[in-house]
Amino acid sequence: MSSAPAPDRPATARQRLSPHWVFFSAAVLGLLAVSLWLRASVPERGQPAPIAVRPNSMAILPFRNTSPDSADDYLGPGVAAELTRSLSRLSGLRVAARSSAFAVPRDGDPRVTGRALNVGTVLEGSVRRSGNRLRVTAHLVDVEAGFDLWSETYERVPAEIFAVQDEIRNAVAATLRLPGVADSAAAPERPSTSLDAYDAYLAGRYLLDQQIPGAAPRAIDDLTRAVRLDTSFALASAALAEAYLLRGAFEALPPLVATPLAKEAAVRALELDSTLAEAHATLGTIRFGYDRDWSGAETEFRRAILLDSALPEAYAEYSRYLLAMGRIDESRAASENALRLSPVSPLMMQHLAWHYLHARQYGRAREALRRAIEIDSTAWRPQFYLAAVELAAGNLPEAEARLRIPLEAAAERTEVQVALGQVYAGSGRPEEAKAILLRLRQEGEQRYVSPYLIACLQASLGMKAQALAFLERSLRERSDLVVYLRSDPRVDSLRADRRFERLLRQLRLP
Repeated sequence: MSSAPAPDRPATARQRLSPHWVFFSAAVLGLLAVSLWLRASVPERGQPAPIAVRPNSMAILPFRNTSPDSADDYLGPGVAAELTRSLSRLSGLRVAARSSAFAVPRDGDPRVTGRALNVGTVLEGSVRRSGNRLRVTAHLVDVEAGFDLWSETYERVPAEIFAVQDEIRNAVAATLRLPGVADSAAAPERPSTSLDAYDAYLAGRYLLDQQIPGAAPRAIDDLTRAVRLDTSFALASAALAEAYLLRGAFEALPPLVATPLAKEAAVRALELDSTLAEAHATLGTIRFGYDRDWSGAETEFRRAILLDSALPEAYAEYSRYLLAMGRIDESRAASENALRLSPVSPLMMQHLAWHYLHARQYGRAREALRRAIEIDSTAWRPQFYLAAVELAAGNLPEAEARLRIPLEAAAERTEVQVALGQVYAGSGRPEEAKAILLRLRQEGEQRYVSPYLIACLQASLGMKAQALAFLERSLRERSDLVVYLRSDPRVDSLRADRRFERLLRQLRLP
C-alpha cells in the first residue's frame, strides 16, 4: 500500500511568483478583459448584435404563460409554434422541429437546452394576456456564449398577435444576418384571416400535443370551431385530422368512425394547401393503416419528407410503414432519422425501441428505452414498452415490474391490461389472465375495445381459435394494428397455424 503524501512545505515568495504562475495569471486577466469587452459590446435591448460567426440553427422553446389565468396556457406554445413555422421558411436557418423543442425538459437554462438540441441559438420568451392587453417578451440566446443576442418586450392588444410574431421573426432574421434578410422582412402569409379561428386553433393544438385521453375530444371541439370560423384555415384542418386519429388511438371511437373523419380533414387541408407536410404525413398514415393502399401511403410519406425534411413525425410514421412492408433496414434508418431530428425526445426514443422490438433486437430496444426513462422517469409509455420488450424476451418478472408505473398512470388503457394478462398467462397464472380477458370483453359491450389486442391476450392463453377469430374481426374493422401482423411478437404463437397464413394473404402485404 502506498504511503500518504508528505505535508506540503510553506511556499516562499519566489516560489509563489514563479514565471509559470505569472504567465498563467496574465492569461486569466487577459481573458477576463476580453469577456468584459464582449459583454460591453452587446447592443442595448431590441438592437441586433454584431456577431462575428452567424449561427445557422435555432430552437424555439414554448413561451411561458405569465397570465393570471391558467386557461391561457395554450398561448405561449402557440406563439412558439407559429414562430417555428415562419422562421423555418427563411433561407439559411435550420429550425428544430416544434415537437423536438417542445419535448426537451425545461431546466431554466436555455444554453443546456440548446446543446441538447445541437443548435447555435435558442429563442424563448413569455406571453401575458390581461384584459385587453397582451405582453410578449422574447430573448434570442447564443448557446455557446450564454448571453442575449437580442431581446424585446411588446405591449399590444390581443388582435395584434400576428404583427408581434412578424416583428419577432424579422428581428431574429436581422440579428442572425441571414441571406436574403431584406426579403424576409416582408410579412409572411397569415395562417388564418380570423383571430377567433386562430385562437381556437391554438387551444386545440395545445390539447392535441398533450396526447392524453381527455384532451382529444376537447381538441376536436376547438379545431372544429376554428374550421367553421375560417373555412380556408388549412393548418386547423390538418390538426383536426390528427385529433380524430388520436381519438381512435385512445379507443374513444372505432376506426370505422374515427378514421374517415380524419381522412376528410386531411384531404381538405391539402386541398387548401398542398405544401403542408404534416397533412401529407397524416394522410400517409391513413392510407397505410386504414385504406391499406401501400403505394399510396409511401407516396404521401415521401411527399411529407420532401416538403419538410426536418419533420421527425414523418420519418417515424414512414418507419412504421417500412417495417410492415418487411423493409427492416430502411425502417431502422427512418427511425434513426426521426431521433436525429429530435435527439432528446422520449417519444422518438421509444419509437426506435418499437422498431427494435418488432425486429427482435431486444438489447437495442432496452438501450433506447432506458435513455427515454433517464429523461423522464415518471412517464409511463417508455416503461410500458420496456415491459413489452421483456415480455417478448421471456423475462416475465422484469416485465411485471416494469408494468407498475403504467398500471398506476394508465390502468384504463387496453394495451396495458393486455400486457398484464400476458404476463399472468406466461407465469402460470391463467385464471388471473382470464379475469382480465373477461373484463375487457364486457367493457367491449359498452365502448370500443380493440379486437386485435383481445386476440393478443387470447393467443397468450393458448386460445388459438378465438384469437384468430378476433384477428379476422380486426381486419374487417380496419384496425391500424393489424398491418403489423407479420412482425408483432404478441402473435408469434399463432404463426404456424394455416389460418394465420390465410389472414396474412387477406392483408395483401407485399
